[in-house]
Amino acid sequence: MLSPRQYYALVSQVDTNILNRDYGNSQGNLNSGEGLYEIAGISIRRSNNLPFMAGSVSRVNGENNDYSGDFSAHCGLIYYRDAAAVVEAIGPQIQTTGADVKTMYQGDVIVGRLAMGAGTLNPAAAIELQAV
Repeated sequence: MLSPRQYYALVSQVDTNILNRDYGNSQGNLNSGEGLYEIAGISIRRSNNLPFMAGSVSRVNGENNDYSGDFSAHCGLIYYRDAAAVVEAIGPQIQTTGADVKTMYQGDVIVGRLAMGAGTLNPAAAIELQAV
């Protein structure tokens, strides 16, 4: 997983003997977006959610999520699907009120529920790429 800037720089500058550009048509169309680029069997994808050499990110007070860290040398991520997972305990549910609330308030009260969580399964299945 690379930032879009790195992805397009890699695709445009790397020699074709290590970059597998096999696509659906016979010639391999780089502009159509069909298929994936690969190096050594590893699919190369792009994401705006990776901090590309973003420096030091500090924790935001009052938030439960801690995304702080030193990303000054971070430039990519190699991962396998067993690195993290999402579990859904209660699927999306909607409940509405009965006739007593409809009569009293001339409307409905609608409540939606969903319980899910995400976490690490195998930290060895994710590798951070760093610039030297």
